[in-house]
This record gives sequence, structure tokens and C-alpha cells, in this order.
Amino acid sequence: MSRIICPYCCKHFEPDEVHFRYKEATQKEVPVQHEEEEITFRRRGGSRSDIATRNDGRVLDKLLLKYYKEFGSPADSGNFENYSMQLPYIEFDRLNPKITYDFAAFEEYGFINKIRVDGQMLDERLCPYCHNRVVEGAGKQDMHMISVIGNTSAGKSVYLAILSKIIGEDRTLNASIFFKGNEEEEEYYFKNYKSLIKDNRRLNATNGMVPPIPFEINFTDPLTNQKRSVMIVFRDIMGESVQNLRDLGLSGKHIKESSGLLYLLDPTGFNEVIAKVTRRSYDGGSQAESLTALKRYLTGDAYEEQTMIPTAIVIAKSDIISSMSFFDDGRYTSLVEDENWRSRYAGYIEPEKIKASDEGVKDFLRDIDEEQYVVNAEDTFKNHKFFMSSSLGYDPDASVNNWTDITPFNVTEPFYWLLSELGVLPCRMTRRYTNKKQGTKEISVLAYKSETKEQLDARFNEELKNQGMISMLPWNKWLPEGDK
Repeated sequence: MSRIICPYCCKHFEPDEVHFRYKEATQKEVPVQHEEEEITFRRRGGSRSDIATRNDGRVLDKLLLKYYKEFGSPADSGNFENYSMQLPYIEFDRLNPKITYDFAAFEEYGFINKIRVDGQMLDERLCPYCHNRVVEGAGKQDMHMISVIGNTSAGKSVYLAILSKIIGEDRTLNASIFFKGNEEEEEYYFKNYKSLIKDNRRLNATNGMVPPIPFEINFTDPLTNQKRSVMIVFRDIMGESVQNLRDLGLSGKHIKESSGLLYLLDPTGFNEVIAKVTRRSYDGGSQAESLTALKRYLTGDAYEEQTMIPTAIVIAKSDIISSMSFFDDGRYTSLVEDENWRSRYAGYIEPEKIKASDEGVKDFLRDIDEEQYVVNAEDTFKNHKFFMSSSLGYDPDASVNNWTDITPFNVTEPFYWLLSELGVLPCRMTRRYTNKKQGTKEISVLAYKSETKEQLDARFNEELKNQGMISMLPWNKWLPEGDK
């Protein structure tokens, strides 16, 4: 059993704390205040149909109403009471004699997906705090919410569409990916996906409230060689909302509750890139302002000066800057050009490669007099790394919408690094051992970042044993120098 994250109100709760929505009215639940009026109702489940309301048993759901008043709605008309008219609900309670459920399944999995009560089989699970529908399958596996942040021109929607496509093609992980959202979210995501991948059309800038985008990712864990799954909910935010503190507070409440952040930077927001590579107008520093707003939002009222949320900072559209002389240096070429980038990691993260990428991107920013991003990131994020990526492989503005040959670059590396920081993917850990007689030797193991020191020590001791490096003689012992 794994804790559930509600992607709407961002509360965390146990799978057996859910509420269930009735499918039909009960005799005692008949509203009178709306008996003579018709209510056009749009459910969170995605239905857009007009619902007959005379004596249909709908009542005002106060938790849903409270959510709409605080967060708004994708179908925001301001008439939240009408949207909050729902069939009654019941809280799941194992001791309630009215409720029957699969006790054996609950004992084995700790997961309730349906109950029988009042002659009805109920399977619509609700968040106990806001009464939005729980993500399908939530509670069966680990669940993480990752916020994607960036200015309007950063290409967040394009990045997410390409990322989901490439994850499903990752043979090193033997991965598969399944969309798990409701109908409304499905329409939003697949409209973007179909436009970009199938119809070769560029995406428009995101406007309005962006719905959650939940996926179930299945993969073969290289440490155990067993199939494993994880639930990832991506939360996007309209680009204009990241440029000031007020809009972040209104539209980005999910950011503080995220498990990880993907922060996309548009290189055309760098003055020297504009001058040397493109003909676009300089953004006047609004991108730098968004990082300042984010720091204030995440740490302004916090005790800590840095947020603890792991953050991947990605210079997107690296194809635009690949021709700059900085990358003629062989040390940095792989930052923007590597035909084998998809197989760079064999299902696990290598910290040394991540460190090299991080340092290379920082060197680039310093080289073009944009060190403010390096300094601001260090002052904002306790745990962060810089990356370069390109979702398309070329600049669509310079290609006259030639979308027939999308060649992404390095799209998965920032995301996989976040998964390793969250204990989903393992890392290749290396220690150097010394022996008075035999010198030094490096030993590597796969381990999760979430493991304790004792668990990590046990993995290394097992590998030492496998390599015949265990000795009971004090003068012949291998002693560790430290982790890498």
C-alpha cells in the first residue's frame, strides 16, 4: 500500500481513507432547492453532458465547493454551486456494517477500489479533502508529483509530449507508459500529443488552468531484475504565471507540494544567444525574474533559505545553441550532440556523468555572462542539477514548420535523475578501497538514494565478498576511502 497524492488539492492520504460516490440517488437524498431548474454540470470525471436534475438525488458537495472556490475550475464560470451538485458520497470505514468489500484483497494489498453499500457497487473513489476523483490505480504503487515550470516560450507542453513518447520506447528499462487521467485530462494531453507527434503541428502556448497529467510507468528494475511500476503525475503551469509571486500563489500551489521540479529555461532568453544565433527579440530578463519569483514563493516564509525539493534545471532547445563556438571544445560537445544519448544509462543513473553534465552547463552559462542563473539556483535549490535538452532537435521558427523529422536529444536524462533522487531508479555508487599490500581498487554497486548508510554498506560488503576482497587478517583488509 502506498500513500496517495491528490493532484488537485495536493493533500496526501492513505488508500483506505478515500470516499466513494454513489452511482444512483438514495431515497433520503432528494434535493428540493433545485427541483425546478436545470443544471448544466461538468463532472471532474470529464462528462460534458447536460444532466436532468428534477429529483435526481443530487446534493451540494461542500468539500467540492470549497475546492472550486479556492482553486477554480477548468470549466470556470464562477457558478461553483452548480458544479458542486453531486450524488451523495460515503466515507470508507472498515467497521461500518453497511459496507462490504473484498477483505482478503485489502489484507494483501491495503488497497480498496470498490465497495458495496445500499445495494450499489461503488467504484468512484474521491479525495477525502476535496472530493475530486482519485487517480485511477493510485494506492497500488509509489506515487510522485512532478511540476514542470518555465516561461511561455520554454516548450513545457512539447517536452512532456516527447518525454512520454520516449519513455515508452526505452528498451534499456523495458519500459511501458499508460495515461491514467480522467476524460477531461485525457482530451487535453492527447490533443497536444496528436498535434505534435501524429499531425506534425506545433503547439500553441498553454493558456488557463492546466489539468494534471498522470501516468503509470512500468519498467524492469536493473537492481532486482523485477518488473516495477510507479505513478507519476505531471503538473504544468501557464508560462505567464511563473513571472511574479502573486500569480505563482494563485496557479502554482502544487509546486510546494511536488516531489520534484523540472525547470525549463529558454536559451533565447539569454542576451548573447539572441545576439549570436537567432533573430528573435530579447525577453528583457523576464526569465531571470521568474527564478526570483520562484525563490520567493518557495522559501520566502520558510525556515530554510533553500527548498529541499530536488530540481532538474534544463536548458531546453539546445539545438538553437549547438552551433555556438563554446561547444567546439571537445569537453562540451556531448552537451548538445550525442547520437547515443538514449543508451547513456542502462536503466540506472551514473552520478559522475550527471556531475559532468551539470558542470558543463554551468560553464556555458558563465561563458555567456549568465552566471546569475547558477548563483540563483544554488541559493534556491538545495539539491539541483543542470542539463541540456532538445525536444524537437531543431528550431521550428527556422524550419518553416518542417515537423516531419523530429529528432529529440537528451529528453529523459533530467527526468531519470529526478527518479533516482526519489528512490525510483537506482544509482551506480562507487567507493575506492585501499589495501596496504595491494594498493587501491574501485568497487561499484547499484543502490537507491533512499537507502540508509547501513543498507549501502551491506551492498558494498556483499560485492567485496563476491570479488574475494574479504579477509579476517587485520593487515590484509580493504578499507573504504569514501563514496563517489
